[in-house]
Amino acid sequence: MNKAHAINLLGGSVHAAAATLNITYQAVKKWPDPLPERIEARVLAEVARQKLGDDFAKGGVDCDSCSAA
Repeated sequence: MNKAHAINLLGGSVHAAAATLNITYQAVKKWPDPLPERIEARVLAEVARQKLGDDFAKGGVDCDSCSAA
């Protein structure tokens, strides 16, 4: 994943991305392009948490269509 795409997913600005991940602005500015797997995984996990909600992530949502086939 490239840096610009990750920032866009996390709010569209370096400031928003940093706030979303609870890291500093400077940390986001120093991200390499393309992102290493560990940062990409953190970005994707946050996007999933936002889309699915905290209850789903904690196992509190019953989702029949989400079960493995």
